[in-house]
Amino acid sequence: MFGFVLYLGQPAALGVGGGLNLVIILFVMFPLMFAWIIGLSAVGGYLGGYLRTESGRTTGETRVPDRG
Repeated sequence: MFGFVLYLGQPAALGVGGGLNLVIILFVMFPLMFAWIIGLSAVGGYLGGYLRTESGRTTGETRVPDRG
């Protein structure tokens, strides 16, 4: 959002060259986008692992009945 606001601010109106738009896109918007994607992926992976261990079920394992 921050990068998008900077991009819409039109730095050329402030007397700054047009290359600043490209710098904003490359060094602000893309890293923030990738951090967002990686962050959500990490949260999803953690939540999936947590829910799998809490449910007590694992894929591919068979349970041996108790003999008692």
